[in-house]
Amino acid sequence: MGDRTLMRETLFESVEKLIDPFLKESDLILVDLRVHSMVTGVMIQILTDHPQGGVTLVECSQLNRKISLAIDQENLITQRYTLEVSSPGLDRPLKSPQDFFRAAGRPVKFFLSQPVDGKWEHQGIVRQVTDEAVLIENQTTQTAIPLNQINKAQQTIGKV
Repeated sequence: MGDRTLMRETLFESVEKLIDPFLKESDLILVDLRVHSMVTGVMIQILTDHPQGGVTLVECSQLNRKISLAIDQENLITQRYTLEVSSPGLDRPLKSPQDFFRAAGRPVKFFLSQPVDGKWEHQGIVRQVTDEAVLIENQTTQTAIPLNQINKAQQTIGKV
């Protein structure tokens, strides 16, 4: 492992530890954290959401200001950096039970590795999430989609 990789991992851990209290204070969870070293400095990307989903642009902006001030006060990054705080967005693939939990009550389209009820694709409103499956409902049926059979899942817009 090179010095650069070690520095990025150390910075990742430091940023993760720094942002945790701000997330808890705002009742937000960390969906994803990325720290990139670039020629022009460091890029920090934070994806956050409420446990049930629905983080607002205003909340992301407020969190960005708080984290930026803390990075500067702690002198955590001595070079130029860019900080982006955003929501996961509709186009972000859903993977974990937590992702599906945040999508509860919303329409999701599933692409499967094995057919469920004879179909490779399903679309429906997420009604329940367990460690093994996502229960969806559309106009005619309810279907349990096993998590281990989901190749891709994404929120959609409109009726199902």
